[in-house]
Amino acid sequence: MPIVASSAGRARPNQFSSLQTRVAQIVGGQNDSTIKASCGEYINDAIDEFNTRLYECNKLGPTAITVTGGSADLPTQFYKEEECQVVDSAGNKLREISYIDWTEYQKVFNFGSYSSGPGPAPQYYTLFNTHLTGQIKLLPAPAATATTYLKITYYKRFDQLASESDILDAPRELQLAIILKAQATALRILRSGEPQLYTQADAIAERAWMRFAMIDRRHPDMKPRFRLAPLTTNRGPFDGDITYVRG
Repeated sequence: MPIVASSAGRARPNQFSSLQTRVAQIVGGQNDSTIKASCGEYINDAIDEFNTRLYECNKLGPTAITVTGGSADLPTQFYKEEECQVVDSAGNKLREISYIDWTEYQKVFNFGSYSSGPGPAPQYYTLFNTHLTGQIKLLPAPAATATTYLKITYYKRFDQLASESDILDAPRELQLAIILKAQATALRILRSGEPQLYTQADAIAERAWMRFAMIDRRHPDMKPRFRLAPLTTNRGPFDGDITYVRG
């Protein structure tokens, strides 16, 4: 699914033109093209801020990639890797490969290049251009003509919106948080003489952000590193013939 898609026909609730109108309404500028253009900038500013966090709705994968010569571009802007598999041409998993930092690879694993033969089987991968269209590189690098099939799972980023028909591909809860954040910015800039308005709008936007953050708690970084087994199986060493299960 693309981050930004075009839509012809009637405006949709998550279409850029509709979002601009909704934000501009907070200052009575829904019919003012200059104000709406400014509100579009506030929406993109809010998107940038929300891109500082990982969301399960932004997890792409397993995404199929064909790699020639050990490197290829990811299909979207990316934020963080999660998993990568080497597969056959039909997409069947062959083995897992691990992420490794490029600097670490250079220091520890890079013992020379492979100029002839089929090259070694890749054991690792690394990624470049975080926050942009990323490039994946396999390590050790296969021969220049070698083809490797991958399935990679990673977190994309929300893209900026440009044309009026661009779609914000985000859950409605997050769309609301972005709208409220942009409205608070509009009030702060366009109604700077009324601080009580944008102070209240800031508080409302923050509550919307917190609500979404509470819903979207499935990312591994938000789970405890160690979890106990269910109480029925987590027995102590003095429970006789009951097997102790580690959590």
